[in-house]
Amino acid sequence: MKTLDRYIIRLFVINFVILLVVMMILFVLIDVIIDLDEILRAGQTWVKAGVFSSEIMATLWVIWDFHYPMMLLILVYLAGLLVVGATAFTLSGLSKTGELVAMVTSGISMYRIAAPILVCGCLISALMLPLQEYVIPKLAPKLIRSKTQMQYGKLQTIGIGYARDGNNNLLSAAEFKYDGVDSVLGRVSILVRNKQGIPQRRITADQAVWNQKKGGWDLVGGHSQPLDRTGLVVGYVGEGSRVETFFKTSLTPEVLQAHRASDYLSMLSFRELRQLSKNPAMDGKALQQIIHSRISLVVLNVLVLVMSLPFFLRREPGGSIVYGLMAAGVSMATFFGGFMLMQVGFEHFNPLAAAWLPVVIFLPISAAVLQMTKT
Repeated sequence: MKTLDRYIIRLFVINFVILLVVMMILFVLIDVIIDLDEILRAGQTWVKAGVFSSEIMATLWVIWDFHYPMMLLILVYLAGLLVVGATAFTLSGLSKTGELVAMVTSGISMYRIAAPILVCGCLISALMLPLQEYVIPKLAPKLIRSKTQMQYGKLQTIGIGYARDGNNNLLSAAEFKYDGVDSVLGRVSILVRNKQGIPQRRITADQAVWNQKKGGWDLVGGHSQPLDRTGLVVGYVGEGSRVETFFKTSLTPEVLQAHRASDYLSMLSFRELRQLSKNPAMDGKALQQIIHSRISLVVLNVLVLVMSLPFFLRREPGGSIVYGLMAAGVSMATFFGGFMLMQVGFEHFNPLAAAWLPVVIFLPISAAVLQMTKT
């Protein structure tokens, strides 16, 4: 690696780290200021539970425990824009000191100057894949929490509306506790239906615990009552009732989490998404689109960087503010426009094509924009 490459890479990495730290600090400060009352109440709850002796320590722990998963998730999605920002500061600084002009006059082309930055940008975008594959899935239960739920400890208690499984049965529960390890339902009601959707029996239970080996829920205090075609109890209450100890279903804890929080699926690993795509209770096409979108996002980040380079690779010094604003507008429009296209669900549309549509659109545009650079 040449001395010039090491010099440019060092400037770029320093600017990237500074931007990352500043953005994370601003994110935490603004969020804490907006929801300070809920954070303080959560800290007081931890003190009352005897976990902490000081409200200050408890509050600081709540702030850290709630925000560090969020910061990692923000890094995954906004790494491309941070790379563009670091590129802007790096090349603008070289232009302001006259180093960029000196490089060009010595016979080095603009493309050669941008090469180490482009390589670093590609590496940073690619590193987001293992981060999302191995780190984010473990933090998914924390990421779907609200600050109010921080007051209730590790397990989250949320109700589940009628969720349909692969056999057309409907499951609901007043409480759903899930932290990625333990899965418990409270006050369960299950409407057993046939393929035509006609109710057959209603199962109720005080509690249900997920049994991974059997692929269903172990019922505590469970019993069922036969129903007629209108959903009313057949005969007298208790007539025909029977004890129920287990309910086999495709509604796994992960499926219920996805049913409750739509953004939960985007936090799972490729392996978990592929497993869920085989579950009849899930939309396999939507899951395939999420898998492909995760990879196409890396390519989109690189295209955003390529489209911003011509605004900073300029022979004439000055005008960095104007060109910086122009680059920011183009980069943000490209990124958020492409990201929104990836989230669109096209009925009867190939999930692979839907996920890669932004790349198909912006690839020729970025190639044309790059030709604007005067080498």
